[in-house]
Amino acid sequence: MRGNYKTGALMSKKIKLFDFSKGMTGEVDKRLAPYNSALLTFNFALSDGALKDGIGVESLRFKVGDVYVTPTLPDGCSPEKIYYFKRFDEVTGAVDDRIMVFCADGRIYEWSVSSQNYEMTEIEGLNFSAPPFGVNYRLNGEDCYIFSSNGAMYVYNGDTVRVWEAPEITSMCVHNERLFITTKSSKTELWFSKTFDPTNWNVSLDDGGFIDFRQGQGKILKAVSMGGYLYVFMNYGISRLIAYGDQREFDVDGIYVNSGRIISSSITECGKYVIYLAEDGFYRFDGTGATKILTEIDKYINGVSNENVRALYYNGKFYATMDVKIDGKIERVILVYDLFERSYYLTRGINAADLVRAEGDSFSSLLMVVNGYSQMGVMTDKSKIFSKPLAKVWRSNPSDYGVEGVKTLSKMHLYSKNEITVTFKSEYGETTINVPRSDLLQTFTVGLKGTVFETVVTSRLPSAEVSKITLELQYLGG
Repeated sequence: MRGNYKTGALMSKKIKLFDFSKGMTGEVDKRLAPYNSALLTFNFALSDGALKDGIGVESLRFKVGDVYVTPTLPDGCSPEKIYYFKRFDEVTGAVDDRIMVFCADGRIYEWSVSSQNYEMTEIEGLNFSAPPFGVNYRLNGEDCYIFSSNGAMYVYNGDTVRVWEAPEITSMCVHNERLFITTKSSKTELWFSKTFDPTNWNVSLDDGGFIDFRQGQGKILKAVSMGGYLYVFMNYGISRLIAYGDQREFDVDGIYVNSGRIISSSITECGKYVIYLAEDGFYRFDGTGATKILTEIDKYINGVSNENVRALYYNGKFYATMDVKIDGKIERVILVYDLFERSYYLTRGINAADLVRAEGDSFSSLLMVVNGYSQMGVMTDKSKIFSKPLAKVWRSNPSDYGVEGVKTLSKMHLYSKNEITVTFKSEYGETTINVPRSDLLQTFTVGLKGTVFETVVTSRLPSAEVSKITLELQYLGG
């Protein structure tokens, strides 16, 4: 007797991975995450939805006349911190911007961006035991750069260094022609110099002075000038200071912010916002209140000490060199957060010791010092560290793509403008496809069975661009 057997019809489903801008997310369980979110991704920029090169670093060079010049430190000098001195030479009537670098030998070396001499030279009279704080200022009608360390202020005008006694400064901010500082000796006092004279710290109604912020919000960390106001950041709060002209008219308002302890070195003015990292994550402050942002990465920074974070705002993006914890391992990364698109990605493999924005009349660059390298670096849109390409990876969350049971991942379609590798994994094994470069849509046979799949895209070549990945599934319908 013959039995009657009923088999399901062969069904198919297309999974369109057309938007990769979500990046990694720790907000939901990995099996509930969207198809196009990443379990792990490094060195791919995700801001416009495709997988493209993230940032990299190459040797710092400037075009001087018809030639490119790479400034070089003396042999044996190890750079630790970099400064940009925006300077107009009153004598020659020409722009004479300088790049200055603090090295491990305690000295500061400089190079003029208009010089065809590639050698950086030592600035006589500047010698420190640790990297000093620095700020550009216009004093007595000339541009100068102010360094502060060990209870002294060093004013460099491009030719000579003059030294004045000053409080031991831990941060500096220029606001309404005064220099506002936090000091090592006091946890609650914000000091300010005389108007137009950052060397005058005498306490009087006509000179300098200080404001004591004893508001139960902890230690003063930093002052930031934004939108005509001075905002004073403390461990657990922010105050707004109105400081125009006569110090007798200074006025302070407290602003409540609901965040964990604020980390001083993360506080960064970003146009009409200030972004900072607290113990419970990142915040965007707009002058009236703070909004939590980048909640997708809270999982990766929870319990990680980031007291050594370094942050900077450049060209619409917030950059922070910091630590994250992924799969139990601490990774040093650069966070790149686009304030307009509100998207982010992480760069791994560049251990940046310091970042600075350099904006001259004919150039705009983000400069950096990279631990372990003797040359200064400049940020580039090619994913590499000097001459070495950075490994780029995008790994999907595991997914059954909305189809229960066993199915076959049969085909993949995609655009890729450079060579990449795509690997598919399931409990049945894995399949790797080497994708060549092409301007046309490419199709590949996969043929991998499974109930849950992961997709891994990797690239080691600069100028990656991967988009419109479509996966085809086949399965038996009921």
